[in-house]
Amino acid sequence: MAYEGYSTFTASQDEGVLTVTFDFGSVNVQGQEMLSDLNGLAMRLERDRGCFPRGSETARFAGSA
Repeated sequence: MAYEGYSTFTASQDEGVLTVTFDFGSVNVQGQEMLSDLNGLAMRLERDRGCFPRGSETARFAGSA
């Protein structure tokens, strides 16, 4: 399943893992545009629940500065 069309980050999927890479200017500030993209991604992920194991209560996040 492709997660495309976001202007503030890219999303790539490898089996059941979705990696979101923020790339929105030099400081990656969460402005209205990024919040809109994140909201759209969250709604998409909610519809695509098949990407996650059922009953999973855990989310894993990795980031770097």
